[in-house]
Amino acid sequence: MGRSITPADQLLPQPDWDGRVLFRAFGLEYSTRVADGRIYHCERLRDESGQIVVEASFPVDYLVGSGNQGQSWLLYRDGCLLMSPMTYYAARRVWDLSPGYRRHHHHFSRPIKPECLFCHAQAVKHVPDTLNRYEAPVFSGMTIGCERCHGPGELHVQARLQQNDVADPDPTIVNPAKLPPLLRDAVCEQCHLQGQHRISRRGHSPFDYRPGLPFHEFVSVFVRTAELAQDNKFVSSVEQMRSSMCYRGSRGQLGCISCHDAHMVPAAKEKPHYYRQRCLACHESRGCSLPLAVRQKSQDDCVACHMPQLEANIAHTATTDHRVLKNPAQYQPKRPTAPSVSEPLVYFYDFVRDPDDPEIQRDWGIALMEAAERTPEKVQHVLGTLALPRLEQAVRRWPDDHAAREAWAVALWTTGQREAAAAVFEDLLKQAPQKETALANAGTLALEMGRYLRAVSLFQQAVRLNPARAAYYERLARAHVGLGEWHSALYACRKALALDPLQIETRQLLVRILEATDDRAALDRERKILQLLEKGLEERKNLAGEDSAPDM
Repeated sequence: MGRSITPADQLLPQPDWDGRVLFRAFGLEYSTRVADGRIYHCERLRDESGQIVVEASFPVDYLVGSGNQGQSWLLYRDGCLLMSPMTYYAARRVWDLSPGYRRHHHHFSRPIKPECLFCHAQAVKHVPDTLNRYEAPVFSGMTIGCERCHGPGELHVQARLQQNDVADPDPTIVNPAKLPPLLRDAVCEQCHLQGQHRISRRGHSPFDYRPGLPFHEFVSVFVRTAELAQDNKFVSSVEQMRSSMCYRGSRGQLGCISCHDAHMVPAAKEKPHYYRQRCLACHESRGCSLPLAVRQKSQDDCVACHMPQLEANIAHTATTDHRVLKNPAQYQPKRPTAPSVSEPLVYFYDFVRDPDDPEIQRDWGIALMEAAERTPEKVQHVLGTLALPRLEQAVRRWPDDHAAREAWAVALWTTGQREAAAAVFEDLLKQAPQKETALANAGTLALEMGRYLRAVSLFQQAVRLNPARAAYYERLARAHVGLGEWHSALYACRKALALDPLQIETRQLLVRILEATDDRAALDRERKILQLLEKGLEERKNLAGEDSAPDM
């Protein structure tokens, strides 16, 4: 946790940062280089003769990850945080595309939202109502500090500086081991309960949470139903642990810190004995049924037998199976299939809070619309239908709830009620004229409805709020095309490509715009680039086995 984020300027140059090609994917090649004291990540497209025809090269500013599994990189550009397409997978010692990029290639334009940083930084200076804008310096407390698990430490330090007598338990600091199981587990769950969707409770953000409080009062976590989560590789270790006989048999006394010490990781050669002792804390009276001679062949390693490594849903990584199965070899998991149930998400904390609570129903509706963003259109309609009554009730109950109102507009949109959705977006923008996602969603809907003047206005506002978002310039260009304003469209399209030179949809749009102008040389050049990019697109479409968890 102390190595969760590192400024790039504090890193020593590595041998592979010398410009040589580190890997290739979808017709593109990737490399790193050091210039002017900064680390650059480079993405290139070459033609058949090997000549570079398009290059995206941007300096990176932060390294994310301790290096135990993988390390990704962030760019801070125009006040916005973005992700590099390049990740180093330390466990396998290989470079490859960043997680999720084989399903949808974001290049250098993937926005890093505050919730993406919650488990990697102590605090961030996020600009309210924006997607990924941050004040400089971005981080208030680099990496995860002691207070993330132990709460505010000022009184704890003062007591020791004044050499006061300290009671046991110490009231000046939170000791997770002394908390009741629900609050003890919450300390770990704030980062390690992945869920399918995590929705900030109304009036809260995850950064508001303090150890010793129930995490479910700050964040609602939704997971897949059993029908959609048959393969436990695609759920978090917390979900797996709660399904284990160990957890259920102990009635929740087993927790993360029953086995893990947050302050140290045992050396590889010590792990079998270290974790066996933790198993024996509960199982000493009922030891393993296998003969000692058999167990010793695997170092008498409980974990090796009952918690084997699973291939994770992120390329080049593996995760330990926390279901603690008696005989994992007898369990043949199945990958989740297309949704066939009436409710694809369930509320994780239903054992402590009534899921019918209007607050939870509000969060549920927002989660369903988040899920709709990554699903085919016919599934979006189903999710929108499920979300609508929840969100309508929430907006009636809390008229100034901007997140619920925006999700309501999206639900109306996905169920074909475009006029009603547009009206809700307009009402929301009167309340929150600087809400970036509302501007972008309303602009996209206006494009879809052929209201190009309104779309131009909305995306002009959006690019002023977020000048690093290539997608906004691209949609602005599409709005100008709709109005026949070809020179304005060309300008906006070029701005998008300056930020994201290898985005195929923007290149396709540029070809369309150039066909309407007299620049034949530029048109011929762009057609050749587009042809090369489309070869890589076909490769991605034909790829079997995505590196992301399946959609709803």
